[in-house]
Amino acid sequence: MVSGITAATSSGQQSGSSAEWSYAWYRDGNEHPVHKTYSSSRHGDRYTINSAAESHSGQYTCKGESTAKPFYSRTSDLLTLKVSNKPKAVLTLEPPGGEIFTGDRVTLRCGVGGDPASWKYLWFKDTQGTALPQTDSSSVEGSSYTISSATLYHSGEYQCIAQRRNGLLYSEYSDSVMLKIATRPKAVLTLETGGTVVFVTESVTLRCEVQGSSAWWSYAWYRDGNEHPVHKTYSSNKPKAVLTLEPPGGEIFTGDRVTLRCGVGGDPASWKYLWYKDTQGTALPQTDSSSVEGSSYTISSAALYHSGEYWCRAGRGNGLFYSEYSDSVRFNVSVLKWQLSVVDCLPLPSPPLPQF
Repeated sequence: MVSGITAATSSGQQSGSSAEWSYAWYRDGNEHPVHKTYSSSRHGDRYTINSAAESHSGQYTCKGESTAKPFYSRTSDLLTLKVSNKPKAVLTLEPPGGEIFTGDRVTLRCGVGGDPASWKYLWFKDTQGTALPQTDSSSVEGSSYTISSATLYHSGEYQCIAQRRNGLLYSEYSDSVMLKIATRPKAVLTLETGGTVVFVTESVTLRCEVQGSSAWWSYAWYRDGNEHPVHKTYSSNKPKAVLTLEPPGGEIFTGDRVTLRCGVGGDPASWKYLWYKDTQGTALPQTDSSSVEGSSYTISSAALYHSGEYWCRAGRGNGLFYSEYSDSVRFNVSVLKWQLSVVDCLPLPSPPLPQF
């Protein structure tokens, strides 16, 4: 039920003072005046329903009778009055569903039907006792309560009610809406190519990940801290491999351990190294006397056939990008003199004995 409905005639539409008129009131087009009851009264040009019920709904008209002479006014236009049960406020959240993070803008909207301008809205958090005030981070405009930049302390249970502008009627409280603010997650950026130095013609993939389902996120890309999306990947020149020999310089003899090392700068683990001998066409395989480990090619026991001209280069990205070939390194494997002397000192076969 609602209370305090007053209908009034407009005396400006009548000629003369309103004191010269008495008024009759009608409902639903019936030619029967509305009589005074315990729930309604009339005084002069006003008819008041003190405590409205649904039975008071209908189409009302009125007309005046001159008290100075027998004269009736024309009947007024219809006024439709609908009396309904006390409304319940409906509270909605924008954005609906999904996670809300610190810094997000959040809007709560309260509705009771009809013209929202005829209501004043009150907002409550965690208790129905005291309405929320406006703060630096929140504001009320019409039927909306907006948190401009959400923080963790905005988490809680919210409700609203609506109040008639005349202050005589309140709606029922809305159902509660739970607002949970989470700390905004930090994006994790990785370079799938492996190294942070990227070269001309090389394909590069940056991957951005945020905790949770990737379907919840779209991604924006920035460079050098500027809020501008990356339009082009910039690169340095294509690298040239550098080949070194251990031991450096000096003679290498059969049986010595020899190591070739290849480098291109940056993280060596992001590269795969290829080794070449006497020609740049076909990479060297591993053998019983040689092995590849990371950026090193090792000959465990040098032999004469290991002599020659060596190159290396590095590749990454599943073979999609290669460095330039290194400059060549040549080494010769020699036989030690004492090894030759041993051969010279071997006993000669005995001559055959004479035959008798």
